[in-house]
Amino acid sequence: MRALSWLTWSEQAEVIATHFAVNNKNFRCSDCKLRHSETKRNKFKGCSGPLDKPVAKYKDQINFYKCPTNYYSSYVVELMPMARQLENGLLPYSGGLMDQPSKLIDLLSLINSLRLEDEIERLEKQTKEAKKWQKTKSKYR
Repeated sequence: MRALSWLTWSEQAEVIATHFAVNNKNFRCSDCKLRHSETKRNKFKGCSGPLDKPVAKYKDQINFYKCPTNYYSSYVVELMPMARQLENGLLPYSGGLMDQPSKLIDLLSLINSLRLEDEIERLEKQTKEAKKWQKTKSKYR
């Protein structure tokens, strides 16, 4: 992706961190502030600065040494619904795909791929649970 993308590594990391923070309830500031003192948050989640060891990992690809919400981008969150629209064939600007800003298409494509990866993981987990349940059900017949 790097060779064909207009996104820098930093921009890709920002999109991934925002996606991770939005979809991971353990890193929601409002909840965390209610449950933990500022000292505890800084010590275990690195809210105010990096720690010596990662506080979170994204699919063994990216280590976060401070809370991923430090990299949260409201712009990326605003793009999330637009990414779904792109997936459904609705382009942000008039014209065809080649008339769209390439960096925006790269951002939307990355957002969609992260969402789809999560969806696949969720479905695989559901399938595994269903098989486990079926196995348990047939055991007691």
